[in-house]
Amino acid sequence: MPKTRDEDHDDHPMLLRSESHLDALSVEMKWETTRRQPLYFVLWNTWRALQKNHESEAESLFLNSPLCHGAGIMLGINGIPSDPALEPKELFDTDTNLLWLKRSARPVTFGLLARMLGTKLSSSDLKTLSGMLLDAAESEAGSMERDQKLSSFTGLKCPDLDVLVDLPLLLYNPSAPSKEFVSDITNLRSAMRSKLGIEDSRTSETKMRSYLAAWDTREGWRDGVYDRLAPMTLKDVARELGTSDRNAKYAYQQGFQLISGHPFSFSNWMRLMGVLHLSGYLGRDVNSVSLSRLRHASSVRGTDDTTLSSSQQNPGTSVLENFPSNEDGFNVTSAIEQIRDMIRSGRENDQILAELELEEDAEPAINELRSIIEMEGG
Repeated sequence: MPKTRDEDHDDHPMLLRSESHLDALSVEMKWETTRRQPLYFVLWNTWRALQKNHESEAESLFLNSPLCHGAGIMLGINGIPSDPALEPKELFDTDTNLLWLKRSARPVTFGLLARMLGTKLSSSDLKTLSGMLLDAAESEAGSMERDQKLSSFTGLKCPDLDVLVDLPLLLYNPSAPSKEFVSDITNLRSAMRSKLGIEDSRTSETKMRSYLAAWDTREGWRDGVYDRLAPMTLKDVARELGTSDRNAKYAYQQGFQLISGHPFSFSNWMRLMGVLHLSGYLGRDVNSVSLSRLRHASSVRGTDDTTLSSSQQNPGTSVLENFPSNEDGFNVTSAIEQIRDMIRSGRENDQILAELELEEDAEPAINELRSIIEMEGG
């Protein structure tokens, strides 16, 4: 049986959020969580590079790039990315066409309708419908001939077309009295929430912002970038936030889930942040804790243009997985797993360096992994 989109996400080397993860968030919080996604930085940095190197062709190259299109689908966004340094108010003042942020009420595009049909119909029904549309396309838009061909849709024997869509896609009369309209929408919303089993959120936006504050403090998020000189240990985060270690850990874990749509764990952190955050792919402030240091001194080259282009040629594969190995088979992914297990068994840094025959400049990365492990648990 074919996998669903979310099941494909579970198997993906990167930690991808589900399509519905952002639905319960305000439009401001949708932006706050999206601009902190490492994959969003890939899109933003790609766009900036195209602007710098190609100028007039930048927009066309970006929009027609399979890599950028695929990354956009993974994030649930479309179009040209906005600067992640922009605060919500600044963003909405400068860009009024952010349809991907999905406000609670918004117009429906024909593109969305076409996608819904393509998603919900069986292969045979989709082929039948496609054939009818191709036939209708032979006549002019608005012509009687096309209308006659399209009228056959009503008699089409396709049970899937009679199924109600699983989101509140409604027809409404803008001329109706406003009081009646509000009442109808409220009742329809309640009925749809009941049908889909959606419960009211118990997390206020104030709490969400406190979770993001813990995330920002721990991960070094400042002014729209991740500053790799800034990440803190659990105790540092607690001290910075003026709270207990336990509360700081909980807030950080909730911040992780708010951004990623998944519970916090070492493996989930590696899928979301480790590959891009530690490899140097995010740009200016990454070098101090680079995964390229988790290797013998000069046996493996670090992340260069060739390594990054290799990742771009295989969308969905991680930068980490594209690190070349030396002749003795040293592998960064394997080394991280070994370091994780050694940390959990109580080994000190000098023991880890000695047993894995790593250079001393790998210690900052070991400390980073140690800090992530510290954030696990209740």
